[in-house]
Amino acid sequence: LGRLRLTDVCPISSFPVCMLPYPPFKLFLKDTSGLKLSTVLVDGLILALQVLAKWQFEILGIVLSTSELHALDNYLKRCKLGPFRISHALQL
Repeated sequence: LGRLRLTDVCPISSFPVCMLPYPPFKLFLKDTSGLKLSTVLVDGLILALQVLAKWQFEILGIVLSTSELHALDNYLKRCKLGPFRISHALQL
């Protein structure tokens, strides 16, 4: 991943990722065959809240897979960003 640049901005919140008080979440962009193309840094808390509020599992044209949702849950727990867990919401 390397160092965060001052020009790196979260495409969801438009907030500079280098100014987040916690590490950004790595969202992997894939092509239709499932091969990884690139990585986008996003504000993981905003991503989780947006998914929960809108109940849409597509972000930036990417349908979030079950493994990505579990990775987001682990990220939220690891960074202590609140009680939000997408997997718990899916069970409702």
